[in-house]
Amino acid sequence: MAEGTTADTTADIPFRDRLPVYVLLVTSLVSIFGNQLTAIAVPWFVLETTGSASLTGITAAVTIVPVVIATFFGGALVDRTSHRTLSVVSDLISAVTVAAVPLFYHTTGLGFAGLLVLMFVGAIFDAPGSTARQAMIPSLSRRSGIPLEKINARFGMLYAGTSLFAAPLAGLLIASLGPVNVLLFNAGTFVFSGLVILFLVPAMERAAPSGESFMTDVRVGLSYVRNHALIRTIVIAALLINMLFAPIFGVAIPVYANQELQSVRALGIMYGGEGLGALAGSFIYKQIAGRIRKRPYLLVSVLLLSVPLIPLAFSPGLWLSTAIVAVIGLGSGMVNPMVGTLLQQTTPEHLLGRVSGLVRAGAMVATPIGMLLGGTLIAALTYSGSFLLSAGLMLAIFVALVVNRALYTLDAKPEFPAGSPSRPVPAPPSLERERTTLSS
Repeated sequence: MAEGTTADTTADIPFRDRLPVYVLLVTSLVSIFGNQLTAIAVPWFVLETTGSASLTGITAAVTIVPVVIATFFGGALVDRTSHRTLSVVSDLISAVTVAAVPLFYHTTGLGFAGLLVLMFVGAIFDAPGSTARQAMIPSLSRRSGIPLEKINARFGMLYAGTSLFAAPLAGLLIASLGPVNVLLFNAGTFVFSGLVILFLVPAMERAAPSGESFMTDVRVGLSYVRNHALIRTIVIAALLINMLFAPIFGVAIPVYANQELQSVRALGIMYGGEGLGALAGSFIYKQIAGRIRKRPYLLVSVLLLSVPLIPLAFSPGLWLSTAIVAVIGLGSGMVNPMVGTLLQQTTPEHLLGRVSGLVRAGAMVATPIGMLLGGTLIAALTYSGSFLLSAGLMLAIFVALVVNRALYTLDAKPEFPAGSPSRPVPAPPSLERERTTLSS
């Protein structure tokens, strides 16, 4: 077994102490599905009521931009408040803003500007709530005896499963109930999620706030990421990989399905293959985490993201293409829960919200940048050339990771294992003390 791995001691832990982990998984599933409903139902509502594609695009942008901002800065808020309280408040605010759309529409009327305000407020509070749920994981792992690896693998399976079923189910609900009624139903899912966490997830011990200003806390989080060689390496690699794969799945594969396979059904099948691969990858991590060396596992995962792009460039047909995309999904599903676990094991808990928020915000920013740059390249190189170029760049990332010295520390004893307190509480009272920690 890898050194420093937390053993699964669930047999000795009462069910009441394990229950909060399962509650967090269920409520996260409900919240993710609720967000998927909002992402589809609100633009559809705008399109039905205005008939304007441009206004629909503006609405979608208003729900994306604040999420990036709130994710970046919201991590500091997570570290300054109760994780459970912030998660509950986030869900309840989402419920109010979503329910207000049909309620105002049917009573006093709802203008486009009012809709944008509601969507902005809901989006700005959703991101810290999501980060807060992730920040609960180390404490819940200690309480339940369930290793971090297994909890994060279950979250990986949850996200992969949601990507497979949430959008089709949301489309069926909108078609059956209409976007207005779906938004009311959606508000109910957020209320359910918030209340279940409030009553079934206990308040966890957490580090005292730093006592510094909000922006100082943000800067401390940035400093920790910048000065920690392993986290810095993982973050840079994740940003580059996100930037590369955003146009692959957002532009190149749809273009391939349109021009070569000439079928939107083929596109859906390939996306389904990627989702199934990701689900399988997270399941594999759940089964073998703790019994493997992390560095080779990470490198194999990145290789699975790289090599399959080469045969995809030669238009191998629908079913072989689907199998190839599934292998890419397998690599993604294997590595994502591992990265989450590594962040939790290498970050003190009083900084976890900030570090997680920064990593997630960076990934969000990398996606549109990749889409803009990649879309231009795909237009110039065709989908085949873009697949080969992406494969070459991914292999370059792979080689850089092979020679990176920081990755050799992956199999060292975790700095902050979930089975023991990450550091004495309260947290360091001053910025200078936190900076000393960063350089140690």
